[in-house]
Amino acid sequence: MSTTDPSTCSGSTRGIMNHQAHFLNHVRNNGQSAVYTAITGDACPCVNSATGYCDQEWHFRNPAPGDEDCNGTGLIDTVTTNTNIKAFILPKADLNEIQRQKVGLRAEDDYLFVGALNVSAETLFDISGFNADHDYITFATHKYILRAIDAEKIGDIIVYYFAAMKKRAA
Repeated sequence: MSTTDPSTCSGSTRGIMNHQAHFLNHVRNNGQSAVYTAITGDACPCVNSATGYCDQEWHFRNPAPGDEDCNGTGLIDTVTTNTNIKAFILPKADLNEIQRQKVGLRAEDDYLFVGALNVSAETLFDISGFNADHDYITFATHKYILRAIDAEKIGDIIVYYFAAMKKRAA
């Protein structure tokens, strides 16, 4: 008769959740700090529904008293939410060529982002809804966007997310 605890077997949900908890604990203790900034708001009427891009001329053609200008963001009445996170942020130079190609790391200042822990909630931080047009991550005083976001799963449980982290254009 085996004395192995079945809750730690990889086939059980509880065992799988332990993988996520183990990863988050490792990130908590060894990850790098960053800030995830999400900017949400109402769509500005200047956004061209066919292209999804802003038409700044719209604001000149449609001046209205008190009408808010989106400044090219496509959003008005914006709300900015900053979340302190921790993740493993690995420089391109630390990865082999196959790893670089898998997530599309090309520029010298690209990073591999693996994580993340929501510092205040002590939970896995979901980056799957990252919007590269508005959201960004601040790391080491620079702003970055995430590309090629994917998740490492065991069954249906997400253990961690990973993505290419590329410096944001000014």
